[in-house]
Amino acid sequence: NVQAATGATAQVWLQVGVHQIKLVVTDNSGSTGEYTNEVTVQNALPIANAGPDQTMLTNGSPATVSVTLNGGLSTDVNGTISSYVWTRNGVQIATGVNPTVSIPASSTWIELTVTDNHSGTSTDSVYISVTSNSAPTATAWVTGGLIKFSPNGQPVQVTLDGSDSWDNDDLASELTYAWSR
Repeated sequence: NVQAATGATAQVWLQVGVHQIKLVVTDNSGSTGEYTNEVTVQNALPIANAGPDQTMLTNGSPATVSVTLNGGLSTDVNGTISSYVWTRNGVQIATGVNPTVSIPASSTWIELTVTDNHSGTSTDSVYISVTSNSAPTATAWVTGGLIKFSPNGQPVQVTLDGSDSWDNDDLASELTYAWSR
């Protein structure tokens, strides 16, 4: 027995596990009374976070696609996460926080299981959608019309506008523009 505290009320720190806490009270004449409590401190389970669902665009019909997984938002309030295990269809495909894996080029669920330093586990899944990339639609305008008049045969400035072009895969921010004549 190790004395943990004194006084009518006390605060003690207990690790995960089952603890026998005994109170001994003594009066002025030296008589004692005892009472024992069993206190169980349970592990707060970690919270797995497999990251947001992902869409992978392919050109053509590849057999596999490369995907970077992200378990970095997984947490453990009372310890640390000691392992990250990624599975697909029940088969382990990777370990670690941010592995890059090669999977068949078809939409699938991938599951992350995290284990904390007290052997608690939690799981989360991420959906990987694999679709064929479709070509963007180019739309070009010449500001002020297609016919321009040149005074004295001099060059004329023409303003070209391709801003109405779009990507059918909703990735308009990734479009680049190249004009030629």
